[in-house]
Amino acid sequence: MESSNTPIASDLSKVETSKTDFLQFEPKHVEGITLEGYEIDIAYEVDSFLIFSAYSDGDLTTSDTPVNWGDRLVQMKDGSILFQSKPVGDPYEYTPNFYRNSENGKVIIVCQLGNEDHYGGEAFLLEKGNIHFIGNIEIENPFDLPNNNSLIDILKITEKDRSIYFEFNSDTLLYLGNEEWEEVINDGIYYKYSNSRLKLIGL
Repeated sequence: MESSNTPIASDLSKVETSKTDFLQFEPKHVEGITLEGYEIDIAYEVDSFLIFSAYSDGDLTTSDTPVNWGDRLVQMKDGSILFQSKPVGDPYEYTPNFYRNSENGKVIIVCQLGNEDHYGGEAFLLEKGNIHFIGNIEIENPFDLPNNNSLIDILKITEKDRSIYFEFNSDTLLYLGNEEWEEVINDGIYYKYSNSRLKLIGL
């Protein structure tokens, strides 16, 4: 009987899959976009959608306990809002940054947060035309300088086995999860997004 080089099922399950990088890209800027009730900061065209950061007063003047005001990420198509994120108040900076997996077309959007200092970001997944909120990245570059060296400068995003990893190219990191921001050694600290859950690992 001739031998076969085809792995049996038990061997296939052991095959290692490699990580695929999400590569940062700059989408096409779109000028002249207006939306009643919103102040649009910067707008992009991504996969036939308009995606932009915008500020809205929301219920700021109509409620004693307003919750729907501030900057947020908005997705539109054909004049209709398809998605808008929970607003984050009024930071000086709420800047979308875009990363694409060339193998499956998934796009990660990380909105950098900042006032006098940068303070992490919000991550979103654009997949099959839908945006989903991934979670908050409570890590920052410890060497933060005005308009320089933010989270985005040290962030690396990869995917393996349908899990998305947020890793950091710096020997030390600033962890923002405590009341006192804490500088920590980066001994394999990363976020893993799997099964619609973002988890910080290594800290």
